[in-house]
Amino acid sequence: MNQALVQETKRKRASQTSAKLKAAQSKVFPVVLRIKQEIDFCFSSFYGDMRYDKRVCDRAFAKWVERGYRGPGELSVYIDMLVPHLEVPTQQAIFRNLAQDCITVVKKTRKSEKKQGFLSRYRFQILVNLLIILLLAGMFYLGRMTS
Repeated sequence: MNQALVQETKRKRASQTSAKLKAAQSKVFPVVLRIKQEIDFCFSSFYGDMRYDKRVCDRAFAKWVERGYRGPGELSVYIDMLVPHLEVPTQQAIFRNLAQDCITVVKKTRKSEKKQGFLSRYRFQILVNLLIILLLAGMFYLGRMTS
């Protein structure tokens, strides 16, 4: 009986978080959602537990929108909300730098898309792939240094 109550409470919390996230996504610019996806991907590679990283990101994003933030220039606050969930200070610093780079790359790409059009989207994807490769190489290097 007690476990059923716990399960029901978890379902209610998940549906409330989902509703808040959908409402938050409708209030921001589409470019912010693209940048958020890149930041969330970086965060999940550092956080390690795939079951909880999405929930952490969704809750932080809902709080970010509730506080009145909307634009890509304010995503550094979202990054600052995610950083405390990482325990190792070096991971925090690397994540913060990579996430800031995601914001910078998307902003520059967005400006160049207006000028150059379709081809710049491929350039953005190449840059994102390079960032991912660098991230993985850095994690591998840090793992070898600690063991």
